[in-house]
Amino acid sequence: MKRVFFAPYRLGSEGCKLLAQSIGAIRTKATKRFKRDVLLVNWGRSNLYPRGKPARILNPSDKVIRATNKLSCLNRLAESGVSKIEHTASMEMARAWLREPGVVVYGRMLLNSSQGKGIVIITRPEEIVYCPMYTKGILNAHEYRVHVFSNKIIDVTKKRRRNDIDRNDYIRNLANGWVYCRDNIDIPNSLTTTAKDAVASLGLDFGAVDILFRKNIPYVLEINTAPGLTGTTLSRYVHHFKHLKNL
Repeated sequence: MKRVFFAPYRLGSEGCKLLAQSIGAIRTKATKRFKRDVLLVNWGRSNLYPRGKPARILNPSDKVIRATNKLSCLNRLAESGVSKIEHTASMEMARAWLREPGVVVYGRMLLNSSQGKGIVIITRPEEIVYCPMYTKGILNAHEYRVHVFSNKIIDVTKKRRRNDIDRNDYIRNLANGWVYCRDNIDIPNSLTTTAKDAVASLGLDFGAVDILFRKNIPYVLEINTAPGLTGTTLSRYVHHFKHLKNL
């Protein structure tokens, strides 16, 4: 049985805390020297360069850096032939998209962010502003989160609207009235295959892949290396980490 340490992007990460407690692991800032019998789990941390020689590191820093930067992530997916949303760093290309009927462009002011931070919604060519990256909106699509662990699908949830608060259809986060559900959802094979391909293309051991699905085509949005964990999703991570711990 291996000793397991988690190195979270911040020690206050609730999901990482619950997961570590559930499997009897230790959270650390990764400043200690690790022995050869240690399994070290990088939970979304871009600057994990441990001393010593742990037996194995899940999600090494260089892979997390590439995954958490939205531009480098989408570039890598494109290189690997994984179906993803259209993206560009060119303002002129984004402006050309906006000349197409009914197109919405998402300007990304921040390349390392979550929960819709740094997003500028652009609907007309004259509204264009400089951003490090732009993505072409896919409206009326279903959105899923697919959790991949060691090339296996361990959980799938779908975003749905809450009925008790005002909703924003452009940015689908909790604050805007969208929540993840797992009841009564269809899970197309192409969805799960694309999720596994996305995680593999980034060289990650695990990740939660956000995917839009429209007209039977999946489009990867991003890959989360420190996903929020509660309820059933937490239980499934616990199960798979316990299995890995005992190998």
